Amino acid sequence: MLDFSKALRETVESRRKMKIKKVTCGLILTDGKQFLSIKPTGGSFRDIPKGMQEKGESYVDTVIREVKEETNIDISTSRAQLQPLGLFPYTPEKDVYAFVLRVPNLPDCKDLECTSTYFDGVKEKPEVGKFKYCTIKDANKFKKPMQLILFKVFEREK
Repeated sequence: MLDFSKALRETVESRRKMKIKKVTCGLILTDGKQFLSIKPTGGSFRDIPKGMQEKGESYVDTVIREVKEETNIDISTSRAQLQPLGLFPYTPEKDVYAFVLRVPNLPDCKDLECTSTYFDGVKEKPEVGKFKYCTIKDANKFKKPMQLILFKVFEREK
């Protein structure tokens, strides 16, 4: 005979052991030759504008919000042009859902500004320290999982 209480305990325990990964949503903003990269404050690597999905948010809503917070670029009017690339493994704790937005002209980095901050124990600092346009030749300045996403995008651009 099946012991339901034992089966329930085993199910609860197995789910507790299962790690549910968080999702961060990011944007590759490109003119086909270059793409926007950011350097997190205090970071040693480059990245794309991205951030954590909030409860109840769609991937599209997350990327629109995060790009606005990290660059002050409003892509909400380009919602229909956002091309989903899909979900990619990123770290043991989180995956990246990546989008591409192809534009004819990239904004000047001097006009970009990060409005989201974090507290470093002493003072509030912007999450993003620098903005720069990169080409696929700069992929080695990104974490390995992001390099794979970038190669996927720029393979299509050939």
